[in-house]
Amino acid sequence: MGKALTPKKIELLQLISEFTLNQHYSPTIQELAALLKKSKTTVFEHCAALQKSGFLSTSRGKARSLKLTQQANDFLSQRESTASFDIAQENTGLPMLGNVAAGVPVEAFQRSEKLTLESEFPAKDIFALQVSGESMIEENIHPGDYVICKKASAAKNGDLVIAIVDDTETTLKRFFKEKTHIRLQPANSEYSPIITTNCQIQAQVIGLIRKY
Repeated sequence: MGKALTPKKIELLQLISEFTLNQHYSPTIQELAALLKKSKTTVFEHCAALQKSGFLSTSRGKARSLKLTQQANDFLSQRESTASFDIAQENTGLPMLGNVAAGVPVEAFQRSEKLTLESEFPAKDIFALQVSGESMIEENIHPGDYVICKKASAAKNGDLVIAIVDDTETTLKRFFKEKTHIRLQPANSEYSPIITTNCQIQAQVIGLIRKY
């Protein structure tokens, strides 16, 4: 599937994916050209070729409508899973020295393990996002927290998801599929649910990290 892609096209796909996750909206051709230090014409031609190959989709007349297809997401996921990070993972992490009781005291045992994200979340396609906004505070998810996410393109009712709404806005909400629409439910009584028929699931949230 990805053998026909040049390194420049792969770089462009990765940039669009990272930009969308970090900025919560799709990049424009001009923004991509600036980031890649290429001309708009060159970037446009690369995007057109990726669309023709089934790696990108776009909506005519919308400046921020570039979106990776499932084929592109699968391709990037495969590249990430086959990349070798073994040496780096062995040398990172916090020393895991034992247990501590929050109730009745227990004996703590010395260990030689290390606590890492990989040890706690061993599944593939894991990444982190920092939370902004207060729409999920009633589920104890606060601004500045980091949510641990697993890439996904589908969700079940009640799942906590990262979703792109109307091809532009990325949000963290509870997912509910109803008869005629999708409801993205906040956990803050001051916020209203997002009701939409255009919702693309990007990931499911599987963990939370907070600094005191």
